Amino acid sequence: MRRFIFILFLYILFTCCVYSNVYNGLILYSYSQGVGSSNTYLMNNNYLYINTWDHLGGVIGIPHLNTDRSIIVQSRSQDHSFGNSHGPVGGVFEKLDWAGNILWNYSFYSDLFHPHHDFEVLPNGNILALAWEKKSLQEAQNYGRINIINEMWPLMIV
Repeated sequence: MRRFIFILFLYILFTCCVYSNVYNGLILYSYSQGVGSSNTYLMNNNYLYINTWDHLGGVIGIPHLNTDRSIIVQSRSQDHSFGNSHGPVGGVFEKLDWAGNILWNYSFYSDLFHPHHDFEVLPNGNILALAWEKKSLQEAQNYGRINIINEMWPLMIV
């Protein structure tokens, strides 16, 4: 039985390595710890950097490359008062041109909601984002939530 499992493992490993492909394209990513300045990098499959964008704030989630060579990123809001979150709290969306100039900047957060993690740029240019929506203990109980200690942060799509 062990021999069979070992042979099966080798077969799966071999077929994955032989038949896996690297797609011809570009790699776009941001390096950030969520606080302080950060960078977004565009490189090819040979790991040659094509462009770099600098950001004053920490980028949250995945950057998006547009057909006009601009990018849209979500940065951490420096003055959020949503609460003590332990995840990536964004709220500031920026569009930067190829040279790194900010074309527009939009802050979208309050004491009652806060975008986090990833977002999607729709074909018409609008942004679809995940956000936490703060509900008080009383609101959560009114919605039927039981065994809750304090406030609740359900997800909303905006």
